[in-house]
Amino acid sequence: MDKPLKRHPFIIEYSRDHHFGLLLVWKIRQGIIKNQEIELIGNYIKLYANADLLPHFEEEEFLLTLLSPNDSIANMVKKEHIQLRNNLSYINENKFSYKIFEDFANLLEAHIRFEERVFFKHLQETIDFDTVNFTKKKESHNQKDIDKSWKHNFWEAK
Repeated sequence: MDKPLKRHPFIIEYSRDHHFGLLLVWKIRQGIIKNQEIELIGNYIKLYANADLLPHFEEEEFLLTLLSPNDSIANMVKKEHIQLRNNLSYINENKFSYKIFEDFANLLEAHIRFEERVFFKHLQETIDFDTVNFTKKKESHNQKDIDKSWKHNFWEAK
C-alpha cells in the first residue's frame, strides 16, 4: 500500500472542502434512508451547491490551468465537474427524486475520492507549488455557515 501523500499547504484547503463534500453525500443518503421530504433534501443540495460546491469547482478549475491542456487527469476532473453540474441542473430546476439525489451523491463521492487519491497526487508530482506565483489564496468555505442558515436537519431526524 502506498504511503499517504503529505499535502502541500496550498492543497490542504481543497481537501478540507472535500471532507464537507463527503458529509453532504452522507446527509443526502441519510435523508433518503429516513424517507425525508424530497423538497427538504433538494433545497439543501441547492443551498450547499451554490454556497460551496460550485465555487469549489471554479477554484479547482484554476488548478487545471497549471497543467497541460492534454493532461488526461485534468481532463477527467473537467469531465466529472460537467457531469456534476448537469446533475445539479436537474436539482436546481426542482426536478427532485430520490434517484436523482442518489445518483448525484454517488457521482460526488466518486469524484472526491478520485481527486483525493489521483488528482492531488498528480498535481504535486507535476507542479512545484513553491515556485508558482498565486495571485490569490483559496477561499475557505465553512459548512457551519451553511447549516446555520438551514432550519431542518433532515439527516438527524428519527
